[in-house]
Amino acid sequence: MIDPLFSYIGPETMLPLSSVVAGAAGVVMMFGRTITRGIGRILRRSREL
Repeated sequence: MIDPLFSYIGPETMLPLSSVVAGAAGVVMMFGRTITRGIGRILRRSREL
C-alpha cells in the first residue's frame, strides 16, 4: 500500500525540478545555435574523411 505521507505532491516538492528544467532551457536558448553549428561542423568534417 502507498503510505499517505509520501503520496502528496505539492508545489514545494516540484520546485527544484522546475528550476532545473528552467535552467536547462535557458542554457539551450543561449547556446543552442552555437552548439548545433559546432555539431554540424564536426559531422561534416567526419564525412569528408
